[in-house]
Amino acid sequence: MKKVVYLLISITILLCIIFIIIHFENAQKSQVAGDILTKSFKAAGADFVKSELYFQGRVNDNDIGNINKFVGNISEKLGINENKVHIIDKSASAKEHKLEINDTIKTGKNLNLKIQLSENDSRPGESFISADVVENLSCEGLGAMIQKIMPVFYGIKADPKVTACITGTFNGKKDFEYLNSICVKTLKEVNAVKVEGINDGKLISISAYSSMIDDSIEVNRKKINLNLAMRYNNIDNKTYFWLATPIISTEY
Repeated sequence: MKKVVYLLISITILLCIIFIIIHFENAQKSQVAGDILTKSFKAAGADFVKSELYFQGRVNDNDIGNINKFVGNISEKLGINENKVHIIDKSASAKEHKLEINDTIKTGKNLNLKIQLSENDSRPGESFISADVVENLSCEGLGAMIQKIMPVFYGIKADPKVTACITGTFNGKKDFEYLNSICVKTLKEVNAVKVEGINDGKLISISAYSSMIDDSIEVNRKKINLNLAMRYNNIDNKTYFWLATPIISTEY
C-alpha cells in the first residue's frame, strides 16, 4: 500500500515539474519574441510612439476566482502606483466583465491596462480572458513586461497567446525606395524572410517568417511570425510604422 502511495506522490510531483517546465519554456519563448521584435524595430530607425501587448487565453471559472484579484496581480507586476490608478468598470453584463486601468507610473509616462473576462457559451464553466497593455515608455522593456505578466495567467491555469506590436513614425512622407530600404533592414536584422505582402500606393504591408522566433501562425498554409506595415498620415505629416509578432492586431 505504501509503495502505491509513494508511486502516486512521485507521479504527482513529476507532473507538476513537467507543468512548470512547459510554462517556463512558453514564457521564455514569448519574452525572446518581444526582445527580437525590439531589435528589429530599432534597426528600422523609426521614432518610438508606443508598444502594445495582447494576452488571450481560456480559463476554468473555478480557477479565475475574483477578477479584481487577477487585475491586482497584473497591476502589481507592472508596478502600477495604487495612489494614481484610475479604474473604469465597463462591464456590459454578468457574463462579460471589462475593467480598464489608466496609470502614471514612476517615470511619469502613461500606461493603459484593459482586462476582459467573458463566458464561453459553447463550453459552460469556461471563460475567455484577455489583457491588453499599452504604454509609451520604451520598446526596450517589451520582453521583460511579457515575462512579468505570463506568470499571472499561469496562476489561474491559463496559457495565453501573446501578440506584441510596436508603433513608430518617420517625419514626412517617404518615397517607395526609402520605405523599401526600411523593410529590408527590418527583416534582415532578425533573419526574416518575406512570405507575402501588399503595396497599394498608400499602404505597405509585409508578412514574414523569422527562425529566431519560435512561435508562428499559419496563413494560407504558410508560417508567419512577423508583420510590418507603413502608411503616411497627412494630418501630422508623418509616416507611421507598425511592427508586430505574429501579426498586427491593432488598427492601422
